[in-house]
Amino acid sequence: MKRKRYTEEQIIGILKAHEAGAKVADLVREHARVLKPGGEIVITDWCHDYLACHVYDLILRCFNRAHFRTHGRGECRRLLEDSKFQSIDIERYKINWLWGLMTAKAQKRAA
Repeated sequence: MKRKRYTEEQIIGILKAHEAGAKVADLVREHARVLKPGGEIVITDWCHDYLACHVYDLILRCFNRAHFRTHGRGECRRLLEDSKFQSIDIERYKINWLWGLMTAKAQKRAA
């Protein structure tokens, strides 16, 4: 069975909503609302658990109005759990000795 992906327009719409000030928790809840039961969400972002990301996050909050904040592994897990996702898997990986990303994968509960 072919998996259905988000269209480019849908992805741009999500990014614009975030840029316009929508809270991350609201965006995750909206994903949960529109996904079919068993559907998967994948989020990749800078990880607040790494020192450089933590410092850069503080700087961006002061000087970049569009920047909200970065999240750590635990915060990301709570956002997904609060939106009723299951099978949550969060992987952190270093870009170099200072920077790191995380990718969170979760599945919407079956009806």
